[in-house]
Amino acid sequence: MPSGFTLHAANAGVFPDSPLSLLYGLAMAVDAFSALFFGWLFDRIGIRSLILSTLCSAFFSLFVVLANNPILIIIGIVLWGIGMGAQESIMKAAVSRIIPKNMRSTGFGIAWFLGSWLLGALYDINVIMLVVVSIAAQLIAVMLYMVCIRTQKG
Repeated sequence: MPSGFTLHAANAGVFPDSPLSLLYGLAMAVDAFSALFFGWLFDRIGIRSLILSTLCSAFFSLFVVLANNPILIIIGIVLWGIGMGAQESIMKAAVSRIIPKNMRSTGFGIAWFLGSWLLGALYDINVIMLVVVSIAAQLIAVMLYMVCIRTQKG
């Protein structure tokens, strides 16, 4: 979604073209700090850190895609940065604890591709459905993380 939110911000005309790279830079700065934070948190509480990061970022698309207010879009960009930082720092470590070794790259790669393709297609078809699917997928992920935690305890 990095070029996606800048594309959308440009298409919506909420920001002039010149600061769009700064918005991306903001997302990357938040990404870097959240990667450090969620990496630290993952070392302490494990997969539960994914629940927190996913809940923090689950609603980014609502702000980025549906808002026509610069402040709300910036909030969405910050939420997206949080999710990316957590994903880049802890998702692979968490997946390695959940998915059998022989299926990790296949399952992760296929899911990532299909999700990206679906959200890209929905952007062209119906942005409200994009937001609904994005939020729903992330909330379902939270439930699945909770199932994994319970399964590991049992």
